[in-house]
Amino acid sequence: FGSLSYGIYLLRKIIKNVHQGNHFVSANVKNMRIIALLMMIVPHVQVLLQNIIVNSLPKNLFIDGMKVSRILAGPINIFSFSVIPDYILLGLIIFVFAEVFKEGKNLKEENDLTV
Repeated sequence: FGSLSYGIYLLRKIIKNVHQGNHFVSANVKNMRIIALLMMIVPHVQVLLQNIIVNSLPKNLFIDGMKVSRILAGPINIFSFSVIPDYILLGLIIFVFAEVFKEGKNLKEENDLTV
């Protein structure tokens, strides 16, 4: 929840800068890179932690007379590590947008110096 809140906070800062007309500033590039890293890392850590918790449960767990079975929480489990490709792809797309904004910042600085 904390990483989601931080990502939304960074996105709001980017939108605020764009609304004010500061499209190509280094703060937007930095914030986009942080959002991309959060997008690529946090879901995998969350699923890994869920699977660790599920695997730590006893095999014969009864709650109020009902047996609780262990089910893995997602495509990552302790024994075979696989990635969630959707989040990796979205993170890479955001990295591309960050590079576009970085190049736009460089072109803007170049243009400001020639005028």
